[in-house]
Amino acid sequence: GMIALGANAVGCSGKPLGIVATGSGNDFARGLKLPVNRIETAVEGIVGAIVRGSHIDVDMGRVTSLDGGYAVDPSTGEEYEYQESKSAEHPIDRYYAGMLSCGLDASINDRANHSHLPTGTMRYFAAVLVELTHMKRYGYHIKATLADGTTDERDIITPLLTIANSRHIG
Repeated sequence: GMIALGANAVGCSGKPLGIVATGSGNDFARGLKLPVNRIETAVEGIVGAIVRGSHIDVDMGRVTSLDGGYAVDPSTGEEYEYQESKSAEHPIDRYYAGMLSCGLDASINDRANHSHLPTGTMRYFAAVLVELTHMKRYGYHIKATLADGTTDERDIITPLLTIANSRHIG
């Protein structure tokens, strides 16, 4: 959503991001105990923070992806390479503040967003049914920098991967 756009616009620049939470989920804002669906209160809080020179520091995640990768055929268990464009040698870095969802979650959203059904619950319900019948497992290489500065790396093959930086999901 909009927090993801903001995270990529100002993330790691040292500039603060003011959040007026009026979206459909508002998970990240709720996790920070910011006002949700109260525009006037949120704007007053942002202006007050600017005047006081205060802000809340939050960790951000970075995901580096390529335009190609590997998936696992669920019927055979065999890995296969897929390629979405010819620029797989050019990694793409994106930042996230609240949560990163990959695999089934992203496939459902993509199918719902491109659906010809009317917007709403039915669109997502139909997308869930279709994606569950074509579910794939995807391969991920995860590298996390821990609070003590050490790193933990692992390879994971799963149909759904969610990494949360918030107390609220969904």
